[in-house]
Amino acid sequence: MEGATTQVDHCPVCDSALPTDPGESNCTTCGSAIHPRVAEARAVAEQGRHPYLELVGTTLGERYRILSLRGRGGMGVVFRALDVRLREEVAIKLILPGLETGFSDRFFTEARRARDLVHENIVRVYNLEVLDGTAVLVMELLHGMDLKERLSRNGVLPIDETLRIGIQACCGLEYAHMRGFVHRDIKPQNLFLSILA
Repeated sequence: MEGATTQVDHCPVCDSALPTDPGESNCTTCGSAIHPRVAEARAVAEQGRHPYLELVGTTLGERYRILSLRGRGGMGVVFRALDVRLREEVAIKLILPGLETGFSDRFFTEARRARDLVHENIVRVYNLEVLDGTAVLVMELLHGMDLKERLSRNGVLPIDETLRIGIQACCGLEYAHMRGFVHRDIKPQNLFLSILA
C-alpha cells in the first residue's frame, strides 16, 4: 500500500471533473466555488501518500476491522473491512479528511435514500454512521472489477458483453429513477462487474 495516492478531481456539487489548474476557484461546469478543503486534499494526494492508509490494520468504532484499501475517488475512499459483530466482510466508504464539513449533509441524505434501493444491479447499502468522528457508509462487498479497469485490461469489449453490461446498468438506473434517486456520476469506474466470490 505504500505510495498509494488519491485524486480529488470532482466537484462536490455537480460531480463533474474539476479544473486541473490548482489556482482555479470555481467549477467550470456549474460555477460552484471549490471548497478550500479540496485544495488541501489535493495537496495531501500530491505528497504520494493517501491520508487514510494508516487505518489499514485498525478497527474503526470497535466494529469494522480495516483489511485493505479497495478504491478511491474525488471525495472519499473505500476499504474492505470485517464487521467483527456479524463476522462478515463489507465495504466501507469514508469521506476524505477535511472534506466532511459542508459535504456531510449531502452524503448522509444520499446514503439514507440509497439504503432503500434493493436491486440486483445496485450495490446494497447496509448502514450509515459516524464512527470515531468519521462518516462511514457500510455497503455490500463486491468481488470483481470496475468497467474502467476491465477496459484498460482488455480494450474494446465484444458486442454481446457490451449489451449485457449496458442493459444491467439501465435496469439498475431505471429502478433508482422510479424511486426518485438520481446517480449523477455514471462513468466506467462506477459500474462494477461483479463475480461470485
